[in-house]
Amino acid sequence: EKPVGTVCFAVAGRDKTLSFQFHFTGNRNTVQTKAAMTGLDLLRRHLQGLDFLDSGW
Repeated sequence: EKPVGTVCFAVAGRDKTLSFQFHFTGNRNTVQTKAAMTGLDLLRRHLQGLDFLDSGW
């Protein structure tokens, strides 16, 4: 079983598919907020052609 706060994301493009797993801390609302913000940031980076590894994660 995965620890509380574990959230998985995937971003797919023409060339490749990337997946990410994050472990957020905080209460349920905080984890949901962090997950939403991270998902939107991953989408933004994908659409702008930015490298996911430069994000500081």
